[in-house]
Amino acid sequence: TDEAGESEPTWQDAQERYARTMQRKERQAELDKIAREREYASNEAYFGARDQMFLRASADEPVTEVTDWLLVGNKWNAESLELLKHYGVRRIINATTDIPNAHE
Repeated sequence: TDEAGESEPTWQDAQERYARTMQRKERQAELDKIAREREYASNEAYFGARDQMFLRASADEPVTEVTDWLLVGNKWNAESLELLKHYGVRRIINATTDIPNAHE
């Protein structure tokens, strides 16, 4: 017991507290995942397939800004006119041999 007359927490108490904390975090992560999935489905229904491509390209496949005038992206980024307009892209360098240019 300590000075206040309360017993010190045991190793088992600490393990149980840790397990409860981890369970809460796992439940919250699952709830966050469900919320993201619902938001994605809601966006898809609201915006439609074309605009959903922009949302997917900008959220799941981010553009890397190397400098203020040079961006590195992927196929989804290059195909999304909305994303290209958002960043003010005027030219695309296709560094692949198997993916055709989307906007020729």
